[in-house]
Amino acid sequence: MDPWIWIVYALAVARFTGLVTLDTITEPIRDRIIVALDDTPGSGGAWLAKLVTCPWCASIWISAVAAPVAYNWGTSPWLLVPALALVFSFVSGATSNLGR
Repeated sequence: MDPWIWIVYALAVARFTGLVTLDTITEPIRDRIIVALDDTPGSGGAWLAKLVTCPWCASIWISAVAAPVAYNWGTSPWLLVPALALVFSFVSGATSNLGR
């Protein structure tokens, strides 16, 4: 597979991870998940809460799903177009304050 495809999916995973764990637009969903979780020690609730708030923690699980999908169907327009949209969003957000 073309190395550019891997770069596209790596950047798409970075953007999706930020969307899940950090973005304001998904904050209400994250807050509801955290409130609904049982934080009793050993219940797994604290672990799940960390998963939806920690980019480093969430990225491994998102990557674990994205890598085999990209490997098997990465050139499919049904996957590549949404991945490119995530990449464009990532680059736009990352460079939005440059030169201002």
